[in-house]
Amino acid sequence: MLIGLLYFSVRVHTTGFGSYLQLLPVLALQWIVSQSIIIAGIVIAILSSKDNIFSAPEYSPNKADGRNWGHAIAHVVAMLILPIISWLIGCLIMFITKKVTGRSQPKVGAARA
Repeated sequence: MLIGLLYFSVRVHTTGFGSYLQLLPVLALQWIVSQSIIIAGIVIAILSSKDNIFSAPEYSPNKADGRNWGHAIAHVVAMLILPIISWLIGCLIMFITKKVTGRSQPKVGAARA
């Protein structure tokens, strides 16, 4: 996610894809997909009563049991909050990229002959 944040924050400007507003859905889609996979893993662990990488206590920072609905709900909340936080960081990266490149990049046009 961090590599994607850095990569897309630079590429959105350098390819002429758009600006700050276009960066939000790009980053949000990354978070939605990743958190959905994690939520699915937690729900599978709850329903099967078997730990997996998303619910095992040894992978938890406080060694807590990750096989509970509170954990899954926390990832739903993270799915809503983390895109905004990453977008703000991405906007800062894009601002720096715009200053370093020094000029506006050309828009991607139609097919070339």
